[in-house]
Amino acid sequence: MEKNPILNSRLSLDSDIPLYVQLVGIIKRNISTGVLPVGESLPSESELCRAMGVSRNTVRQAIGELEDEG
Repeated sequence: MEKNPILNSRLSLDSDIPLYVQLVGIIKRNISTGVLPVGESLPSESELCRAMGVSRNTVRQAIGELEDEG
């Protein structure tokens, strides 16, 4: 099974931009550029936590933001 391209991205711990906002940006960028096809599933919360080195709360906040935006 091919690794989801989002899992190859990295967050900047030195940035003033909150981690969940960075994650939202990564997901949106991957969708808008066609790297992640519309309708394809995102990685699981645990996969995102492990790959990005963030807490489950950060991932849930990012997913919630995306859901709010539709």
